[in-house]
Formats: sequence, C-alpha cells, structure tokens
Amino acid sequence: MQLDRISTSVFQASVYLWKLAYINLIWILLTLSGLIVFGLYPATVAMLTVIRQLSEQEDLPIFRTFWTAYKKEWTAANKLGLFLTIGLAVLYADSVFFEAKQHEAIGLFYYPAVIAFWMLLMTGCYALALQSMYKQTTIQLLKNGFLMAISMPVSTFMLITGTGALLLAISYLPWLLVFYAVSLWGWLLHFAAGMAIAKTKKKQTVLQP
Repeated sequence: MQLDRISTSVFQASVYLWKLAYINLIWILLTLSGLIVFGLYPATVAMLTVIRQLSEQEDLPIFRTFWTAYKKEWTAANKLGLFLTIGLAVLYADSVFFEAKQHEAIGLFYYPAVIAFWMLLMTGCYALALQSMYKQTTIQLLKNGFLMAISMPVSTFMLITGTGALLLAISYLPWLLVFYAVSLWGWLLHFAAGMAIAKTKKKQTVLQP
C-alpha cells in the first residue's frame, strides 16, 4: 500500500514536471512569435493563466488555453508591459547615473532609485499575476500590485528569495533555462500572488475583480 502511494506520487510529479516543461516551451515560442518585444508580456500572462487553471483542472488542454489567453490579453498585457519596461529602464538608468557620480549630494539619490526599481519590479510581477486572474485596467493592476508588494512582505520576500534561488540554480544548470526556468518562476509567482491575494481578502483590502 505504501509502495503504491509512493509510485502514484512519483508518477504525478513526473507528469506535472512534463507539463511545466511544455508550458516553458510554449512560452518561448509565443514570446518569439511576438518578436520578443510584443510577445513577452502576453506570453507571461498566458503562462500564469495556464498555471492557475492547471492547479484547478488536471486534464487542462494546455496549448489551447495558452493560445486563447495569449490572444485575449495581448493588447492589455502590452499596455502594462510598456509602462513597466519604460519605468524600469528609467529607474535603472538613474541608479547607474547616480552611482557613477562622485558628488556626495547626487550620490544620495542612488539608494532611492534602487529601492524604486525593485518596488516597481515587484509591483509589475504582482500586476501580471493579477491580470491572469481579474479583468482590471492598467492603473488598477499597478495600484493593486503595489499594495500587495508593500503590504504582504512575506509573499514578496518569498518571491524575491525564490527567484534568486532559481537564478542560482540556472547558473549551475543552464539547461533549466530551456526546460523549466520560466515556468518554475511562473509557478512561484502564482503561489506568492495567491498567498498575497488570500491575505488581502482576509484583511478586507480593496481588490476589485
């Protein structure tokens, strides 16, 4: 009986790992099909949609669900992505500029720029997760993503440390980049965002569906 349970668990884990590899491959293909610039954000939102639905439905038609979400969220995801890309690029350039300056007064702006960069990055991660779950405007996604980033430190810390651990693993196992890197990060984001949303609802924080 115990051996049967172990065999079943191993089989289920193998199937789920295969699905994650398949999701990762589809994400790569659809990102490339949008010439990366226009495919990155819709493919990421679609991936998060698939991962969320896969947790609720084992026999989910993965490619069809992915493709449907990709087409549906293409415009909205790129609007959100445009804002995030410009914002992150500006803050990154600011941090490099302030770090390079030797003048003490100007150098003081370096740390605020770095903090703002990471806050926007976390806000963007949560906003992408929210877009895969709710129908919201870009402003609502960013507002709610920011509230989640600052009010749910445990989920945010888990997301940051988990992402760091994944990047470290990739540095030692580069093949993960092809087969699992993005889908594992998507699963991590889905889990962290799910925790944050559950706590947000419990605290009766405003989160418009």
